[in-house]
Amino acid sequence: MTKGKYLFIAGALVGVFILSFLSFKIYTPKTATIDIKAVFNEFAYKKELEVELNKVKLAKQNVIDSLRIQLENINRSASAKQVVDENLVEYYKIKREEYFTKIEEFEVTNAELAASYDEKILTQMRQYIKDYGEENKYEYIYGDDGNGYISYASVNNDITKDVIKYINNRFGGE
Repeated sequence: MTKGKYLFIAGALVGVFILSFLSFKIYTPKTATIDIKAVFNEFAYKKELEVELNKVKLAKQNVIDSLRIQLENINRSASAKQVVDENLVEYYKIKREEYFTKIEEFEVTNAELAASYDEKILTQMRQYIKDYGEENKYEYIYGDDGNGYISYASVNNDITKDVIKYINNRFGGE
């Protein structure tokens, strides 16, 4: 082979290497991480539904407190009498059963409502994060939830605050 062919082959190899390097740099996907718990906890929709849930829980707690006061009054009334009033004892048993049944019922319905709200929040949050990723041309946004799903993420790639601001603005109608 001639010296010119060697130079041509060497130049071609260098060119291929440079093009490969540039294409790798050009096509490196844009990625970032977010702290899922922080996004969830700072989401305005979550805070809004949390207020609603607390109102429901408070109303139910008022019912429980009312039943407890009724039980205490029946108990005081029965204690004040010299003779055992069987009707009062029976009424007390009925009210006590109602009290414990309501506590159980409210615990179940509160848990179901909280789960329903969490699902609504997560569904909306996922959509907004997807929209954020598309609008900002991310290939991947990794959610770090503190359970070891990400071995390492540079804090330079953490866009949690940007995502919180974005989803709250979207939720607010902006």
